Amino acid sequence: MAASPRVALSEAQREDIRNAAFDRLAMTREPGWLAAFVRRAWAIIDPDPLIWNWHYTLLCEELERVAAGLTRELVISVPPGTGKSILVAALFPAALWLRDPSSKVLAIAHLPKNVTRDSRRHRDVISSAWYHGLVETIAREEGIGLVRQPDGTEAPWTLSADQNEKINFENTAKGSREIGTVGGGITGTRCTGLIVDDAYDAKQATDGTPTQIVERMSFVVDEYDSNWLNRVHPTRGWRIVIMQGLAEGDLADVLVRRGVRRVVLPMEYDPALTVLVTRPGQVATEERLVHPRDPRRVGDLLFPRLYSAEWCAKLRGTSGGARIWGPQYQQVRGSVGGRLFPRKWMGIPPDRKEGLQRYQGPCSIRARTMDHLAISVDCTFGDSKGSDRVAVQAWGWMDGTPHRFLLDRVADRMDIAGTMAAIAQMAARLQSWAPGKLRVVLVEKKANGDAVITLMSGGLGNLRMVPYTPKGSKRGRAQVTHYTMQAAAIWYPMPDHAPWVGEVVEQHVAFTGAEGGVDDDIDAESQLLIWLEDETATKPDDALERITGGLAFLGGGRKR
Repeated sequence: MAASPRVALSEAQREDIRNAAFDRLAMTREPGWLAAFVRRAWAIIDPDPLIWNWHYTLLCEELERVAAGLTRELVISVPPGTGKSILVAALFPAALWLRDPSSKVLAIAHLPKNVTRDSRRHRDVISSAWYHGLVETIAREEGIGLVRQPDGTEAPWTLSADQNEKINFENTAKGSREIGTVGGGITGTRCTGLIVDDAYDAKQATDGTPTQIVERMSFVVDEYDSNWLNRVHPTRGWRIVIMQGLAEGDLADVLVRRGVRRVVLPMEYDPALTVLVTRPGQVATEERLVHPRDPRRVGDLLFPRLYSAEWCAKLRGTSGGARIWGPQYQQVRGSVGGRLFPRKWMGIPPDRKEGLQRYQGPCSIRARTMDHLAISVDCTFGDSKGSDRVAVQAWGWMDGTPHRFLLDRVADRMDIAGTMAAIAQMAARLQSWAPGKLRVVLVEKKANGDAVITLMSGGLGNLRMVPYTPKGSKRGRAQVTHYTMQAAAIWYPMPDHAPWVGEVVEQHVAFTGAEGGVDDDIDAESQLLIWLEDETATKPDDALERITGGLAFLGGGRKR
């Protein structure tokens, strides 16, 4: 019997067949269902043709894990302009409603226009005739999404007429989408899933002093931990954080360091990128930052059909582009290899444009060149064998420069009497080195600090005992030291004049911010730097106002 002649299909017919296959897969929970949905729904909300890239497949696979309950918390950190918001914040919630229309989504962003945009995209998809067809097919074939009507019959779910706003809406199966902004009120809102998309304005990572930057990063982390998480269903809820890298201590950075599942994709592939991760009950470990299923080789670009090598080179060739390339495009914040104080910063080179600087000669001679001296004390809760040590440091600075000089240091386990004696002895040394320049003793106002301040007040002549309450986490405070050191504005003595300096250096290199680490010197150091900024922030002509000039790598200083 002769074979039937093969009928050539037109491109339109081929497209119809592909679309029908995508639709059938999108209505299931078989592997690849979300990618199939995205391929079909994209055109509804974006007029530009979809250029499919491998990273969309990877993102969809990770989101399928969320939908299946295999991942409860996910961080997605990818370069700007690579489809993260449209895919995660708009299409993923719409796809979920096909088989789980009762799910409630809370979406939060820094800018109202962004969270409003994605809410409208979500609504546009579920309002389309194509989407209604999928809903009706699933309801007819599987009975999913049927809602009882007033007359006793059942019908596929639709948008609720009385809760049908453009940005906050509900469906007749009791699913909903609500939006919020960082710092905005979301009291009473409960959800099945939380999507946090771009919780910062990028300028928050560049404008202002290091302390201001750290406080902005920490504010969002505090909002996430104390306000947003308790809105999510405790047993079946999920959380997704989407953002490009911005600065040390931003929300994605903190969650990755906690060990949250991550999808980190730099624009230019670099398998050497690492991060220090500290999971509950475990010691910090250095892990590969990039997603393990990233298929690229060294130097390959993430999306070359959209962002070519020439485009990337042009971006990096501008001053602004060079500044944001590391954090926003490579997902590498200020630290190197996941550490705030990499070894290469802390050595003794003859010349260095960033990192720790060294001064020559005795500390006593250097003290005489300073305009101001201060003592910074990091206290402890006791003098037991397992407690932290007390660190007492002497610092100096000159008017008109951002540079800070470590002049003396004592660190040991001390009780209150020992702490008071160490402070008095250091004050006497500084007074002998540079009479009249020491006026302030800064004492951490916790642990034994309150008692030290009370007992020593008035006992050091004209010296002012200043109680200081540290804000934020240890790592957050240490970021101020990191920024200042990166600007080559922190100076330590040479070891031949200060035998103790090597221990201070090693403490910085080993620092992770994890609880239980040795960080007394780092705490005393950051305490002094932060206090100086707070103390002089309202004096335009003071050196601290110009510290941001030394931090030009962050994109400029305080806005004028």
